[in-house]
Amino acid sequence: MRHILAVAVFAMALSACGAPEAEDAQEDTRTLEERLESVAGKITKADPSVFGKRFADTMISARVEEGNVLVVRLAGVSTVESFDVFEAQKELRPKICSARNFKRVFAQGGEVHFELISTIGKRYPRVQFSKC
Repeated sequence: MRHILAVAVFAMALSACGAPEAEDAQEDTRTLEERLESVAGKITKADPSVFGKRFADTMISARVEEGNVLVVRLAGVSTVESFDVFEAQKELRPKICSARNFKRVFAQGGEVHFELISTIGKRYPRVQFSKC
């Protein structure tokens, strides 16, 4: 499960990429859906291989659902026999809650969900966050 969490942390790091200060004032006026689309774009455009060989085959994408949910899809993560959603939430929450963009999403009533798909196509339960 550690590799899965490492990939999720990578996705969070992408979302936390700071916009230049000149954009900060504009960003504060964005609607929730605009903010989610912006974060989804950053995540989808990223090249995970820059974080090392173990991420080279991981495909990361993001989309907005229902106008208030950012779904980060991580495909190609390690296959594990047992996956504990609550343990994943417990380990990821501090990272999620320290990411500037995610804090803003939650403050506007948004949610962040992680979809995890293993190298053999096994789908794990969604890891969901709606607050810190």
